[in-house]
Amino acid sequence: MDIDGFWHLIEDARLGTTPGEDQAAVLVRLLARLAPQEITAFQRRYRECRARSCTEPLWVAACLIDGEADDEGFDSFRDWLIGLGRVRFEAALADPDSLAAVPWDGRSIEDAENLAQAAPDAYRQLTGGELPLPDVALERAFAGGPRTVQEASHLLPRLTARAGRTAWRTVTVAGPLAGAFPDEQDGFVFRTVDWQHPGRDSAGGPG
Repeated sequence: MDIDGFWHLIEDARLGTTPGEDQAAVLVRLLARLAPQEITAFQRRYRECRARSCTEPLWVAACLIDGEADDEGFDSFRDWLIGLGRVRFEAALADPDSLAAVPWDGRSIEDAENLAQAAPDAYRQLTGGELPLPDVALERAFAGGPRTVQEASHLLPRLTARAGRTAWRTVTVAGPLAGAFPDEQDGFVFRTVDWQHPGRDSAGGPG
């Protein structure tokens, strides 16, 4: 499956949603019509997109949109980003501040994690077995990033303004070490995890 075929399936699933069937469920149904090797190829493309979107600016965007982004939250955010389709995905990679023009809500981002399970679910339905783990480009670890809303506003001014955050969670991305995926292996890069509220110290007590 080439990248065009991958994005066609994502878009067909997005446009095919109904009140009783969300995007992930539609995607499972579409994938279950394919041969097992095509489902495996789809999952490889999915993981490649996940890896491409593992960037510090997009992690900052995830924090602004969702209020925080630990490893699972950042995974869900990137699943949601893929689910938006090719045009918005590529736009966000080129300019994360473009997400200021995209509708979002916490529930849609949380539910997007089901997209990552669509191919394994379809493969299981079709074959009764587990989807083989595809060989894909590794996600990159990174550290640092804005520690205040003011710093974030310099990086993503429109998104910061729209999100309206007055507190910032000082988390480094729970990014994988070389060779590790958040949902497959242990070994992550963490720094301090806390909230910085006006008038409070970094431990959350009175300042």
